[in-house]
Amino acid sequence: MISNFIAQLQFELQPKRLMPTLTAGSVSGILAIVLSVSFASLIFSGELAPHIGLGLGMLLISAVLLNVIVAPLSSLPLTVATPQDSVAAILALMTASIMSRLGSSSQTLPTVVAAILATTFLMGVFFFLLGRFRLGRWVRFIPYPVVGGFLAGKGWLLAVGAIGVMTSATPNLNQLLTLVQPATLLRWLPGVIYAIIIFIATRRFKHAFLMPALLLAGITVFYVVLFASGVSIDQARAQGWLIGSLPSGVLWSPFPIGDVSLVNWSVVAEQYASLLAVLVVSVISLLLNATSLEIAARADVDLDQELVAAGVGNLIAGLAGGMAGFHGLNLSTLGYRVGARSKLAGIVAAIVCAAALIFGAAILTFIPKMIVGGMLFYLGFGFLFEWTVDARAKLPRGDYLLVLMILFVVATVGFIQGVTLGVIIAAILFVVNYSRINVVRNTLTGISYRSNVDRSPRKQQLLAQRGEQIYILKLQGFLFFGTVNVLLDRVRERLKDRSRLLPRFLVLDFRLVDGVDSSAVLSFVKLRQIAEENRLYMIFTNVQPTIRAQLKLADYVDNPDGTTHFFETLDQGVEWCEKRTLTMLDLAATIPTPLDVRLGELLPSDIPIPKLMNYLEKLEVSAGDYIIRQGASSDEFYIVESGEITILLERDGGSPLRIRTMGAGTVVGEAGFYTNSPRTTSVVAEQATSLYRLTKSSLDKMHADDPQLAVALHQFVIRLLSERLGNMNRTVQALLE
Repeated sequence: MISNFIAQLQFELQPKRLMPTLTAGSVSGILAIVLSVSFASLIFSGELAPHIGLGLGMLLISAVLLNVIVAPLSSLPLTVATPQDSVAAILALMTASIMSRLGSSSQTLPTVVAAILATTFLMGVFFFLLGRFRLGRWVRFIPYPVVGGFLAGKGWLLAVGAIGVMTSATPNLNQLLTLVQPATLLRWLPGVIYAIIIFIATRRFKHAFLMPALLLAGITVFYVVLFASGVSIDQARAQGWLIGSLPSGVLWSPFPIGDVSLVNWSVVAEQYASLLAVLVVSVISLLLNATSLEIAARADVDLDQELVAAGVGNLIAGLAGGMAGFHGLNLSTLGYRVGARSKLAGIVAAIVCAAALIFGAAILTFIPKMIVGGMLFYLGFGFLFEWTVDARAKLPRGDYLLVLMILFVVATVGFIQGVTLGVIIAAILFVVNYSRINVVRNTLTGISYRSNVDRSPRKQQLLAQRGEQIYILKLQGFLFFGTVNVLLDRVRERLKDRSRLLPRFLVLDFRLVDGVDSSAVLSFVKLRQIAEENRLYMIFTNVQPTIRAQLKLADYVDNPDGTTHFFETLDQGVEWCEKRTLTMLDLAATIPTPLDVRLGELLPSDIPIPKLMNYLEKLEVSAGDYIIRQGASSDEFYIVESGEITILLERDGGSPLRIRTMGAGTVVGEAGFYTNSPRTTSVVAEQATSLYRLTKSSLDKMHADDPQLAVALHQFVIRLLSERLGNMNRTVQALLE
């Protein structure tokens, strides 16, 4: 194991592999520091601005720990993890809410810090459990417009927060006029212009060092203008153009034990909505980032493993006093663009952040607020542009309007309210749209769909005449009140159609049904009432046990003497309907017709039937006796005179599968007989059966003695096969309609 580790380390330290890794890690670390400054300024704003150093330390310690833990545990070849803008935007709302409740009391700062740490720790637990129980894939079921609305709303919060960072005030829609006053305008407009320049440049040009170059250029231009204006650095700091003073030395410090007693835990508990929003928003963002990185890395990603990695990272970061975070899409993608493919890039980024955490406080005070705010506004503007402009050509009109509605509610009411309303409306739209899906996949009758039972020509003719009385509906999808109402309408329309025979049997096949909602039970009660009013037999086939239990709530119980029956397969259900139809016609138990009489009805009158019978050998078999065994040679075929036989496909390790049941006047075994191939199925007598056997030697003798008789026999077999094929074609055609 040690030798493998040394070999892997030597591979990673090769110059061709190490240089892109160092470049990606260093640049990512620097950008993570700048983003941490931006997020700290966003969260610790207003009256908490003097504590920005504490917030920056919490962000940087998270950047260090997340990269040290997530990078090695990730399934991706390169991952850079940092505190995220989506989390920072909601934490800023949480902080503002706590400040509005506690004001400037001694409890405010400890309560804010406790809420942030609780968020980090809970996110770690949430991520870890989702990954541990492999539930990451379920997050993909969140409606896409809601995700878009959430991202647009996040962009709005970041853009508003950016202006707040640059003006040292919290802007809102009621104070728009104050933002255009010259003194205030000068504070935020250059940062917005800088953000738009970054946005345009990054959309038009794709280069790994473009963002660092724009960052350096922005700082350089700021100081050139500052010195040209004759303003010193101290004056600029005093006037609020720079971040301001930060604590000297190490920025990070653990949460003081003495401050725990000052935490107002009831106020922390009041932030449950924001905590829930952070969890939901973060898991969506993490999985979206991970799948995007999967494309950038051209490697398969294990979403559950990414959740576990981020969960462990946040648990440790929370215990160490850090803020929540996870995989950074932009910073990780930067590494892939410079050719890095090593997990060491995340470790290098952690080292750079650790250096800033320990030694970089003094240097960070020289970063202009305009640059920090510009970076935040760039992130927010990017989300807004993507989901209000780009999305117009990508989304259907309804989805696009839902995105705009969520954004509007976020901007005017609140983030949680906007996302919640979006989820509710998306759910309603889903129900409405799903209700429009035709729950009936196929509509069949006893004419177009026959059971796998071959009967005498007379019975087949009668079943064809009465076939419309068997009304078959093959259902599909998930059944709830909306889709079942479509089923009710279909049944009502059929019962009103007087141009056809009225149905006596309503067959509902559930083979393609995924589930039944409890709301559908009332609709099935109504369906049962319709069936009772019209004296319909209700036949249910392929019903899963869980669905059958739900149907029982609507009084659908299998009753041999009643009108409700359950069968394992559609074939068995239709067979019961056919037998019931023949029973009502008093043909279910007719006196068996001798084969010579039956052949006399089917063959031309000039064919001597007694002579034909001389070539056939009569057999009497009991119920359960094998007539043909699967795999045997095909030296004969049989004509059933009376009784009933079943064709079975015998499977290794499984019960035999019924292929077809055949009655009097049918032929079995002819396919293998004519193709001279081994038997592919077995034939077993269902009851005491009388049949006739024709062997190959007898057929050869018939050809030699009486060719005309042999031709007539072949015509008889062909006619039976044609009828069987015609029934099959009608069924296939009905299923394709």
